[in-house]
Amino acid sequence: MVYVMSRSTAQGHKAALISHAGVMLAYLFYMLGAAFGITALFLGVPFAGSHLGAGGAAYLLYLGLVRRERRWHSAILFSWPYR
Repeated sequence: MVYVMSRSTAQGHKAALISHAGVMLAYLFYMLGAAFGITALFLGVPFAGSHLGAGGAAYLLYLGLVRRERRWHSAILFSWPYR
């Protein structure tokens, strides 16, 4: 809830609605996974959880690098004098 509120105050109502939709989609995915036995998969395959965690960490690293690159490009773009 704090995530959605912070997006709302920083970026407006549209960003808050998109964030809320993402949180609800993740929650739905979690509910369906629990209902259809993802826990059984994790218990049956011991390394599935570690691989999922490593994949999530790699994805977060990718997102951080993409954001850093965009910030670098925007810093160059906005450092030029206005026309």
